[in-house]
Amino acid sequence: MLRFMKMIFFSFFLTTTAFAICKPEYAEKGCTTKPSSFPEIIIYAGFAHDYGCMGEVFCMPIGLMGIEKEINPMLILGETQAWKNAQSPEQKAAILLKWIEEVLHWQDRIIHYSSDAVFENGKVQNFDSIRNQIPVITEPSISYPQKNQIVVTLWVNVSRSTMRPVIEYKKITYSVGKQGIVSIISVSEAFKIDCWRNAQHMCEIIFK
Repeated sequence: MLRFMKMIFFSFFLTTTAFAICKPEYAEKGCTTKPSSFPEIIIYAGFAHDYGCMGEVFCMPIGLMGIEKEINPMLILGETQAWKNAQSPEQKAAILLKWIEEVLHWQDRIIHYSSDAVFENGKVQNFDSIRNQIPVITEPSISYPQKNQIVVTLWVNVSRSTMRPVIEYKKITYSVGKQGIVSIISVSEAFKIDCWRNAQHMCEIIFK
C-alpha cells in the first residue's frame, strides 16, 4: 500500500512539475491559445505591449499520463491526430498549411489570395511612390517533388507592431516528409514597408 501511495505521489509530482516547466511564468491569458485544428497543442506567450505576444512556448501532452511537455513545433506535426488521420498527399498538404497558419505563424497572417496583399493593409497609405518596387505576392503553392514529400511556398505578413505603420512580408518555403517533420527550405524576397522613417511619412520599401 505504501509503495502504491509513493507511486501516486511521484506521478503527481512529475505531472505538476511538467506543467510548471512547460507553462512559463510570464504567460498571460490573452497570449495563450489552442489551435482549432490541433486541440492537443497549447501555445503560451507573454504580452509585449505594441508588439503582440512574445516568448512563445509550445506544449503538448506526451505519453499515457498526458503530461504536458514543451515541444519543437517543427518536429511534432507527425504526432498530431490531424496528421495521422490524413491519408492522401492532398489531405496532408492541407494539414501542413493549417499547421503553418495556426501553429508556426499563429500571430501572423498567411496570404491566401494574391489580391489580399499590401495595398489593402489599413495601417499603411501613400503607396504610389513605391508601388512598382513591391514584389508580386501570390497565393500558396503546393508541390510533391518526391514520394512522401510535400513542399509549400507562401507569403506571410509577419508584422507585429500595432503602433507604427510598418508592414513586413516574407516568402517562405516549407517541406514536410512522411514522418511529419517540418523544415524550412528557403526564406526569400523578404521586405518591409515603413511609412514612419522620415518627417514627411512617405513610405519606403526596405529589402532584407
